[in-house]
Amino acid sequence: MRCMIVDDHPLTRDGTSLALRKEDPTIEIFEAGSLEQAYEILANNERVSLVLLDLDLDDSKGLTTLSTLKAWCELHDVDVRVVVLSGRCEPELVREVVNTYATGYILKATSQDIFQCAIALTIAGGVYIPDIILKRMAAAAPAPHAGGGTRDVPPSSCKD
Repeated sequence: MRCMIVDDHPLTRDGTSLALRKEDPTIEIFEAGSLEQAYEILANNERVSLVLLDLDLDDSKGLTTLSTLKAWCELHDVDVRVVVLSGRCEPELVREVVNTYATGYILKATSQDIFQCAIALTIAGGVYIPDIILKRMAAAAPAPHAGGGTRDVPPSSCKD
C-alpha cells in the first residue's frame, strides 16, 4: 500500500509513519508538509491509495483544506481515500468532513491500536468515526418521537 501523510508538523508525520509501519512494514509512505506538496506527490505517484490529512496546514485551514484537495483530485482524476487526522473533535466538523469527502476521521489523541483498526476499516471501504464523537453527535441529536427515550452523555475529553 502507498500512503501519504499531510501535516505541517514533522514530529506528527514521523509518529504517524511509525504507527503505520508497525502494522505494515512494507507500506510505502510519502510525507507532505503542505497542500502544495501533497499535490506534487499525488501527481507523481498515482498509486497512492490513502491520504491522512490534517485540516489545519500552513497553506490551508479547516474544511477548505479538504474541499480543495477533493477538487484537485477530481480535476486530475486521482482516486484516493482521504482520512482526516486531527486534534479537533467538534461533532459538526466531523459530520461535515465525512459528508464532504473524507472516508474517516481519526483523532490525533487516538491509541495506536485504535489507529490501526481505523486505517484497516478505511482501507476495507468503511468509514471510521471515533466513539467519543459519535456519542456527542447522538447527544446533540433531536429527541426521538413518542415511545423513544434519550440519555445523557457526560462531556468528556478528546483523549479516547
